Amino acid sequence: MYVIMDRMCMLLSLTAASYLVVFIVTVIVAVAFFFTRMQYVIEHSDIIEWLPVLHYQLGFFFLLDALYGGYYIFSGAPDNVFDVKNLWMDAIAIVSFLFFAGFARLNIKASKEQAEKIEYMRELQDSERAIIAKLSEISEAKSGETGQHVKRVAEYSALLAAEYGFNDEQVEQIKIASMMHDVGKLLVPREIIEKPGKLTEEEIKIMRLHTTYGDEILANSKGEEIVMARLIASQHHERWDGTGYPNGLSGDDISPFAQIVAVADVYDALTSRRSYKEPWDSEQARAEIVAQSGSQFSPIVVEIFDRSFDKILEIQKVYADE
Repeated sequence: MYVIMDRMCMLLSLTAASYLVVFIVTVIVAVAFFFTRMQYVIEHSDIIEWLPVLHYQLGFFFLLDALYGGYYIFSGAPDNVFDVKNLWMDAIAIVSFLFFAGFARLNIKASKEQAEKIEYMRELQDSERAIIAKLSEISEAKSGETGQHVKRVAEYSALLAAEYGFNDEQVEQIKIASMMHDVGKLLVPREIIEKPGKLTEEEIKIMRLHTTYGDEILANSKGEEIVMARLIASQHHERWDGTGYPNGLSGDDISPFAQIVAVADVYDALTSRRSYKEPWDSEQARAEIVAQSGSQFSPIVVEIFDRSFDKILEIQKVYADE
């Protein structure tokens, strides 16, 4: 940038004193031109990719360096005198300056557009999460389960996902998406959901349809968290050995998100009071989860659950039913 400004000032000045004046004026104009834009760049440095810009500016630097070399090599090209014969060299300097200014402006404009897109996606994500929360509330009310059940499953799932190795964004997504694991129960008759005794074979078939219903309810959204919620809703009753429902998936054909929520959901169901049973002791439920490793549950998820059990108990205590 300095090399370009230097050549511009040399073209516009007649003496050393006038060069200094022109240079100061040029700096002031340049600062005024870029001030508001640079403020934006500083405030949004996390979304502006500087490496391509750096490469671009280095190219300009070497171009202008070569231009200066030309002035030294060709003695007929004086540094501070306008000469028609050497107009091509001056033209390169002027065009380079204008091109640099235009490129910088376009780059900042592009980053602003990117920021607007990111903000739009954040608003969309917030709306999606609000929909998930509302559907979860309705599902809780229909199923007779407490809001604490949904919170515990979400927290258990987030803990297991983090220990599994998912990144922070994915952990937050599974925490939100897991709240929808039983959304399909909205379409299951209340008398079956709240039946205090053992379900008949026909009622069991109807109850199992909640996974299919969940898949259908969430089928038309393309948002990342809804897509994840759909996988969880449809697959959290699949079993590692392939004997689960609705599709008899096995092993890693089951989404890892569903594998995680399956363990979280069953543990909480075992340790919670239901209309048809009393809660199990935490250690008893832990033993049952471990015993089902490789048959009902993913061995990896069960291993993570077992070694993280102290943290599971902490979550269970914080979000205990009132």
